[in-house]
Amino acid sequence: MTLEDVRSIAELLVARAANGTGPVDDATWDDLRRVGDWAKARAIAPRLVELAIPSRNDERSWPKVMHGAYSILSALRPSDGASEDRFSVGLLNENDSSGFDLRIYEIEVRNADRLVRTFTGKVSKSQATRPEVERNIARWCELNAEKLPNDGGTITIDLASISI
Repeated sequence: MTLEDVRSIAELLVARAANGTGPVDDATWDDLRRVGDWAKARAIAPRLVELAIPSRNDERSWPKVMHGAYSILSALRPSDGASEDRFSVGLLNENDSSGFDLRIYEIEVRNADRLVRTFTGKVSKSQATRPEVERNIARWCELNAEKLPNDGGTITIDLASISI
């Protein structure tokens, strides 16, 4: 299954849910669970998908199908709607020389296998203690693509808007 397959199925599920009357059929429920599992394994924020996809034995409803499908589409949506930029994040330095309590991360932006740019992100030490801080930074970059610096630049990142 490819990313485009998953997006197509999720869009179809949204359409089915919008027009859904009566009980949710087995095929629709199984499609939602199948693409949800695929998306959860590949999404930048897998917890978003995990929370939205009902378990096999949950009570079936069209609103649950709609919510799950929208969550899948949201979790797999590119940052600017046109590119498939992916962000890889690694701790560069635990101490910032500016005197502030910041941790420094190197962030690489890739499109497919091609390195597009590299920049530095600074995160407060209190936010850097999050268990999945690097994944949170990548998600922040995806949501704030228009704010990202050019190659070699630096940005201070506030993870308050990213839920744990």
